[in-house]
Amino acid sequence: MDQDVAGREKQVWDVADMPDEEVYAQARIWGLDPVWVRVLFRRGIDPQSFVNDIQAPRPPGDDSLGEMGPSRAWIHDLLASREPVLIYADLDVDGLSSAAILSRFLTHRGHPHSVLLTNREDGRSVRPSRIFPYQEQGIRRIIVADMGASSAHVLRMLLSSGMSCLVVDHHLIPEGWPRAAVPLVHPSGRSALTSAGSAYALIRAYLARDEEPQMAFLAGLSVLGDRAPLLRENRYFIRVLVSEEALSSFPGIRLLLRRKLRRSPIVSDYSFGVIPFLNAPGRMGDPKPAFDLLMASSAESSEKTVLLLMEMNRK
Repeated sequence: MDQDVAGREKQVWDVADMPDEEVYAQARIWGLDPVWVRVLFRRGIDPQSFVNDIQAPRPPGDDSLGEMGPSRAWIHDLLASREPVLIYADLDVDGLSSAAILSRFLTHRGHPHSVLLTNREDGRSVRPSRIFPYQEQGIRRIIVADMGASSAHVLRMLLSSGMSCLVVDHHLIPEGWPRAAVPLVHPSGRSALTSAGSAYALIRAYLARDEEPQMAFLAGLSVLGDRAPLLRENRYFIRVLVSEEALSSFPGIRLLLRRKLRRSPIVSDYSFGVIPFLNAPGRMGDPKPAFDLLMASSAESSEKTVLLLMEMNRK
């Protein structure tokens, strides 16, 4: 017998010890097999949390993040001033999705901005040498996405050179973080949001009705890319991810999916048919083709990029 199969046969599910009548009553309400009801109860999912976390999850709000006052003021001032801003993001799917959320948001408003992505040689930290050329162009504002938490010393240096910084991240915040000088968008233990999910929460109040599904879709990609828990806000993003309405705004992703699918995609199609392809360019060196696919406005403009990502993923 295959060892994996044999191992699965030996697994024992830990289920709640509950009266049968209570289990069957809840199974009818939830529309689940009674065994799954026992499993969920054993894992701490009661009727109320089932609704909030699984059945009818809601998008993130202010209670999903830490202190947001300084960050909201920073964004409000940026939009009012029309100053150009640099978006500097990590190369993985969470970083790419964060950059795409912010870039789409600013593009829809005609706000001048540039996007800078880390590459394989950079490591996952803020590199001043890559920011300097943008400073020379007159850019004095920067949003660092999915990597700023570990670069407090670099941010202090940027502040001393006249840059105004905002960090959107979900990684561990070290002691000594310059909170008074650098606004931070971070779950702070209140949720399992990714960096892209945090970026979504930052700009949600500004989003038009037709924009919101686009941003939630990108946050959904980051949930799968980072393997974040599929509960509460993250589950909301995943629901949007598998909707046709949201996918229609991403012709490049749709084209990639249609290379193998002749049906509506499900979550696993994104996990295995999209995420690895978006990660491939960064693994090879430069993540820009993956970012271009997330920003594509037509299938025609995406054709070469899709072929390139497929080739990179084979290597």
